[in-house]
Amino acid sequence: MKSVQRVIKGIVLLIPALVCWPSLAQESCQGVSQVVVQVHNVNYVPGAADGTPISAQMPVQSTNAFTCNKNSGEQGYAWKDMGFQINAEESGLQTSIAGGHTTPIYRVPGVESIGFAIGFKEPSYCNSGFFDTTGKGKTSSICNSQVSPQFNAAHDIKLQSYVVFYKIPGQRSPLNPGNQPANVGEVNIGNASLKVGNSAASSQPINDRPQLFLSSFTVQYGSCAVVTSQSAINVEMGKVSKAEFTGIGSRAGSEKNFRIQVMCEHSAAVKVGFFGMATAGDKDAISLTPQSNAASGVGIALTYGPGLQVAEGQRVPLNVPTDQLPVLTTVSSPNQAKSMSFNAQYIQTDSQVMAGKADGTVTFNLVYN
Repeated sequence: MKSVQRVIKGIVLLIPALVCWPSLAQESCQGVSQVVVQVHNVNYVPGAADGTPISAQMPVQSTNAFTCNKNSGEQGYAWKDMGFQINAEESGLQTSIAGGHTTPIYRVPGVESIGFAIGFKEPSYCNSGFFDTTGKGKTSSICNSQVSPQFNAAHDIKLQSYVVFYKIPGQRSPLNPGNQPANVGEVNIGNASLKVGNSAASSQPINDRPQLFLSSFTVQYGSCAVVTSQSAINVEMGKVSKAEFTGIGSRAGSEKNFRIQVMCEHSAAVKVGFFGMATAGDKDAISLTPQSNAASGVGIALTYGPGLQVAEGQRVPLNVPTDQLPVLTTVSSPNQAKSMSFNAQYIQTDSQVMAGKADGTVTFNLVYN
């Protein structure tokens, strides 16, 4: 009996080793291979001082950078933190942009005398503003779980950017001989990153690090260029009650003014064309940016401000050929900045208005002769 008891005990001792509880599978996150920042052609103005902006851009449309998947029964991450870093060479010049501090102006790789400053934000979960950099190779956080707890549940994680070009010191002009245009191919400027984990302290970056590129663009000789102390034109629209709208075409909230400054080496008649996604109900109203908790039934109307060669308060058309644009101002004093005034205001474009976030994006082109 004793030997039998020992055998039974031995079998009993083996049972715990045969019983195991399956561990919970973990949420997975992957990054795209690259994110291309779409930029516009640049007018190089030889007479501009080093450090002068030679472009002004409103924020570029967002693009997907990371995707996180959590299937039923899987454990989600308690901490996410998306950031970016710029690896281009610093020019030695700095500028003040939307991040609230000075940031380096970086050299465009392979291009003489033109630099750029750049900022990013995550528009769906951390839409408070853009974040810039403090130096080459230094990571700047864009969005994390402390700023937005909803970020933990993000499936598609997007990047939205703005970029401004500057004239910087160089050995020669970026133009081809005879001031002919020069084409610049896509250039790598840095990378994006995503850290995940159960806490900020224990989080680790995922393997995928999307490479950041500036899209191809053309450098043109510019006798006129946008030159402004503003590196990005961000128009703060403020909060508006949907009860202020009274029907299609009605406007709500106060008009928000913004200015575009232009400098020309010679006398010129100047036009400005605005281009972007329009609402279905109003072809000249800027459509709202798709995002979580977005408003609906409204768009953003632009009007001409005072001091232009068109009637103040007249609607600004969207997406029209440049030969149909009105002349806004005539620059007669070479190398002196001239300001053009515009206003933005919410406008009802559908029979029903739903409250929510109401951001919009539009780009503009400077046309002169």
